[in-house]
Amino acid sequence: RGGARATAVHVLEREMFSPRTYPSHVCAFIAPGTPGRTELESLFERLVAVGGRSAVKMLQRALDNLQTARCGDCVDMESTFREVRDSCGVLVDLAWEKMHTGDWKKVNEAWRDLYVIACLAKMDAAEFNTTSTTSPREALNVLDVASLLGGRAFRDALEVAIGRAHDLVTNLEDGDGKPVTSRKRPRHEVTLGGDATLDEISAALPPGSLGDSRVRTEGITDGEKDEPELAAVVAQIAAKRSPVPQFDALPSLERFLLDWMVSGEPVVLRGLAKKWPAFTKWKHPEYLRRTAGTRTVPVELGKHFMHETFAQSLLPFGEFLDEYVAPPSYATSDETSDLTSALTSALTSDLTSDAARKPTKYQTGYLAQHALFDQIPCLRRDIVTPDYCALTLIQCGEETPQGNERRTGEETLCAKVSTHGGDDDDANKPGLRAVNAWLGPKGTVSPTHTDPTHNLLTQVFGKKYVRVWAPEHTDAMYASTDLKERNVSRVDPDFDCARELRTAFPKFLNAPFQDVVLEPGDALYLPPKWWHYVQSLTSSFSVSFWWM
Repeated sequence: RGGARATAVHVLEREMFSPRTYPSHVCAFIAPGTPGRTELESLFERLVAVGGRSAVKMLQRALDNLQTARCGDCVDMESTFREVRDSCGVLVDLAWEKMHTGDWKKVNEAWRDLYVIACLAKMDAAEFNTTSTTSPREALNVLDVASLLGGRAFRDALEVAIGRAHDLVTNLEDGDGKPVTSRKRPRHEVTLGGDATLDEISAALPPGSLGDSRVRTEGITDGEKDEPELAAVVAQIAAKRSPVPQFDALPSLERFLLDWMVSGEPVVLRGLAKKWPAFTKWKHPEYLRRTAGTRTVPVELGKHFMHETFAQSLLPFGEFLDEYVAPPSYATSDETSDLTSALTSALTSDLTSDAARKPTKYQTGYLAQHALFDQIPCLRRDIVTPDYCALTLIQCGEETPQGNERRTGEETLCAKVSTHGGDDDDANKPGLRAVNAWLGPKGTVSPTHTDPTHNLLTQVFGKKYVRVWAPEHTDAMYASTDLKERNVSRVDPDFDCARELRTAFPKFLNAPFQDVVLEPGDALYLPPKWWHYVQSLTSSFSVSFWWM
């Protein structure tokens, strides 16, 4: 009898682990002989190496129980699924604690991978447990957080599970998390990134921007508004300004490479993104809500990441849009008489007037430097990686048999086309490193900082002001004394006290800079190590391409 039972279980195991039979559950991805099984065995070894032997035993038991319950080979399936869910919940909490203890960057990858597999198994158990109170939206949130915080292992299983959960939520809810049958009034919305007048732009810009030496009194300390010192400081800064060069017609790859990448100078490419699907789609909030409204994303709160008010939160994308970027309005078919004025008001209103419904210190929310397109691939299909990102500069010896060469000092730079992808473990190898999203309301700021890669900052909708300084003026930037923030300047170009600026940061006043206002569709090429300050002049969506 025992042999017959073992044979039956073996057949059931093969059926249960068949990717064709169960293409979207964790059991299929850790079946014997699959890449997932190899990842699981590797995880067990790595966890033991970092003192996680008890976590290995608990995970093994949970997966065994999940397999048994999925096969129907247990007396009480409900109790088994509940036990799996609870055990994996403990593992999720353990991994979370390990990931949030000490320096985030130094957390062992094993704990991140444990977080992913435990979340997958927990959601599997919750789905098959009829007494579970986990809603589809809650499941999607758990899996999204696992995608954001977890390691590299089990990514295929995670993406499939997220896709299933997203489809289920989409069929049940709209982008705001409400039942699809509950909306009784149509939504009327304006497009994002509405134009600002020259006066509005001038009033929002840091002093001395675009060569304007006029004194802006808004936000300036009362004691300085009438002092000649303020006017003198603004005039001194404005005199150091020059415009960023620009191409009105896109240059050839060769010209871009030789004239700008090799020389290491920034340049604006006007209209680069105007043919992207995103250029016409993303300025409509309803499209963004429908496509990504239920997904969980990281949001920066406060003035900027170096400010005392800075905080972070995980929010559904639709909630982030409604709270910080594009508050929705509704109207019935007979409420059109005031629609035009309502739209105009929504377009020109500053989100700070909405302080009554958000905490004062968190009036700005910014989806910043996030790999949104890895998380939501359908948005990735709306953009096109520019061909310029395939170009790279490789330092070579004096003898270089091929490639275009230009001497800089005693070095020879060999300009070549990169054939590397973006998945190289060696961070110094050429290739695309990251494609990040930057979405927020008017007034979002990235403090003055540098990046180690080539950067093509591309404006999809809205306007952004960018000010840049060459690497040779690093001393005038007064880099942060914090070792973790050495690439961030302590100087705020949008200063509110001229006397303090002149006293604490005197070199800054004499540092030459370039600046530009990026229009929808424009892109700014920033060479490595150039200092740059970025400010949104309207609601704005940008995409940055970083490559080596």
